[in-house]
Amino acid sequence: MRKFFYILLSFVAATTVIAQNNDTTIIDRNINIEKEYIPEIETSEPQKFNIKIQEPNVPDAQFNYSTYASGVQPKSNFYPLDPQEQAKPKRTSLKQGYTELGFGYPINWSAELFYPLYNKKNTNFDLHLDHTGLYTQTIKLIETDFDLILHHTIGRNHQLNFAVNYNNDFYNYYGNGILFDSIPQIVHRAGIVFGMQSTNRINGWGYQANLHYKNMFLHYTPTHEHRIVLDGEISKILGKKPLNIGIFADINILNSQFSILNSKLSTTAVIGLLPSYDIVLDNLRFHLGAKAYFSINKGRVFNAMPDVTINYNEGKIFSIYAGITGDYQINTLSTTLEQCRYFDPRSTGIALNTYTPADFFAGFRLKPYLEGLLVDAHINYKFIYDDYFIHNVIDSTSNNYINIFTADFSNTQILSTGARINYNYQNKYVAHAGFKYNHYTIADSSLIMVNRPTWEIEIGTEMTPIKGLSINADFYTGLGYKAILPNENINLPNHFDLNIGAAYTFHEQCAVFARFNNIINSKYQYYYGYENIGFNCLFGIKITF
Repeated sequence: MRKFFYILLSFVAATTVIAQNNDTTIIDRNINIEKEYIPEIETSEPQKFNIKIQEPNVPDAQFNYSTYASGVQPKSNFYPLDPQEQAKPKRTSLKQGYTELGFGYPINWSAELFYPLYNKKNTNFDLHLDHTGLYTQTIKLIETDFDLILHHTIGRNHQLNFAVNYNNDFYNYYGNGILFDSIPQIVHRAGIVFGMQSTNRINGWGYQANLHYKNMFLHYTPTHEHRIVLDGEISKILGKKPLNIGIFADINILNSQFSILNSKLSTTAVIGLLPSYDIVLDNLRFHLGAKAYFSINKGRVFNAMPDVTINYNEGKIFSIYAGITGDYQINTLSTTLEQCRYFDPRSTGIALNTYTPADFFAGFRLKPYLEGLLVDAHINYKFIYDDYFIHNVIDSTSNNYINIFTADFSNTQILSTGARINYNYQNKYVAHAGFKYNHYTIADSSLIMVNRPTWEIEIGTEMTPIKGLSINADFYTGLGYKAILPNENINLPNHFDLNIGAAYTFHEQCAVFARFNNIINSKYQYYYGYENIGFNCLFGIKITF
């Protein structure tokens, strides 16, 4: 225990010195610790994005749980690239604790601590701390996250899951345009999750239930958001496969001092029911399900959609799938700030939820006889009610844009197609390449797709040339980014992003790493006025204990 306090003291001291030298307040990062169950307390992510070509996965027929508690709703089709995961020494076991410290150019830092407080046969109790920062002439960003995670097995058939999270996000509005304010924003987020799940079936029955409480407070623009979420699933074996019935309830309370909001205290609620059943006939698998959401005091009252997939497997060589599904995205101030931290918290642009009644998809996966090679391709078409369009606020006096953002809604049709190739040679050399094309049709002709490119292409590789040394590189390009300005829509510079990293384990308990991001110094923008940081690098050390 004495070792733990020494490590914790060093961690706190290092981060405190950094914060004091920069005369800033510490503050959000998205932390997922991969365990059987961990809450995802929603946070905002920094600068970089990584393409992930998404295609619907054929659901597993078994009653199973994810390795971590997923968020209530996905953020978008474009997921942030966490620079801390590039070329970082990989964890061998979460039963091992570790500490990590890194510094880089321009002034940026990373400090992390994971410590198993108590690990016995039936109980795991873990602590996780993460602190990152970026301080340049224009950009100030400090993010801190704290997690306590408990898993406890009760008897032979049940597991208790409990987690507490707090994170703090400090940043400034640095974008060009009429300045919103020179005072930095501070976002506090806290959450608690209590859950129970079955570890073995009892007379064919299985269950999972989680109760989430999430709180967000904005310091500079005094606003409170409270969110209570109950989600769960009951499963019963019928024949040889389970009948699953998912339940969902979400209550969101927004309390703000700003009269610009529809009311100072706004309460909304959503209730969902998600039944499904899987059928397997030789090489055919059918997933038959439906989703129904009831919204109270926000947008459409009843929102229903199918959830049906047909999958055909020809051994381990070839599979083809097709189906129709849908989605219901709950839009809150917290989820909006996750997409764009520079969103105006006073805006009424979070007034509606997004409903996708139909999403048609089809695709195939091919594993040629060349070992380690995988090819997959997909196409999908979906229709969306009240799709989300984040854009700059237009100042009514000057008719110029401001460096804060609001949102409008419109019905949208999206046609997407993409393909991906993966190659893995004995886990010593891994390569992948993929593309995605999107075509948008928007009912409101005054709106355009912002932060959603027409074309995305990514190429990446990872290799282990010698024992202990890993090297990786990835390249991303996004074409067709746009922005909405007064009386015109403009094209943003295309995105070109090249990253290289390396890690070397010179002792079983010690490794060093280096990362070089945006090597070509591309000054692209995801949102108009907010230019990317450009070239940056980070060097660090990781010690496992």
